[in-house]
Amino acid sequence: MSVDTPRTMLRKISGTDYTMHGFRSSFRDWGEENLIHDTLLEKALSHSQKTKTVRAYQRSDLLEPRRPVMQMWADEILPQK
Repeated sequence: MSVDTPRTMLRKISGTDYTMHGFRSSFRDWGEENLIHDTLLEKALSHSQKTKTVRAYQRSDLLEPRRPVMQMWADEILPQK
């Protein structure tokens, strides 16, 4: 997969000129507005932890707790009609 694939797919699906950064930023804002825990949001965005100590002790990918968050986001951006 090329670096440009996600952007191309996003534009094709949405029919708009969205960018990945704007999409990721929208996800982060939505998460804050919906009181999603900061750690889950940061893990979902693949951001590294803030400090060396946090990185040393927080090694889980938190995949299971992230699943419902990602489903909520999918339902938000692609509502079923």
